[in-house]
Amino acid sequence: MRVSQPAEGRLLHGFLSMEWAFAADLDLGSEHLRWMGETRFDVWALWLMLAQRQYAGGLRFKPKGSEAWRTLEAPFFSVWACNTRWLTTSAQLAPRALFDDGCVDLLVIRRVGRCEALSTFVDLTSGKHAEAPFLEYVKATEIELDPQPRTAEQPGMLAIDGELVPYASTHISVLPGKLHVLGAVKGGGGDACE
Repeated sequence: MRVSQPAEGRLLHGFLSMEWAFAADLDLGSEHLRWMGETRFDVWALWLMLAQRQYAGGLRFKPKGSEAWRTLEAPFFSVWACNTRWLTTSAQLAPRALFDDGCVDLLVIRRVGRCEALSTFVDLTSGKHAEAPFLEYVKATEIELDPQPRTAEQPGMLAIDGELVPYASTHISVLPGKLHVLGAVKGGGGDACE
């Protein structure tokens, strides 16, 4: 993924994910719980789901096979753009993601109730959360995010591949065929991109 932040004069590349709102709060905001291992994500996710933070901003994207941009309106609860199915060993966040399909899988939640969120995200291993009625799942070739500060004291966080980047307008475009990944599947056999 080519990631540009023109106002910041930044150009970088990522290949795993872009996270904003709940997604970035979960990944980066749970750093103080790192001593818990991957359990930190469960504990912090519970807290964030109960807190129900909402974010303002603009989100536009080009769906796969379309030249037309589509716009989603705020408020946002969470936005993930994933290029891989699994973000942790227990979270198959983007079950339709493939490294070689020329797309980034965009998962957007605008509004969700506490009970709905908790009952849906209890099992991220199966990938069934992707069918939830409150989650919009789109394969996109480009994304434009214009995050607005949540509060003056805590404006929000934005992450590329799990690393904090400036909280600024961000443009992501897929670069098909620009990265070759080698790996092995545990136990052998199967699809190496799963």
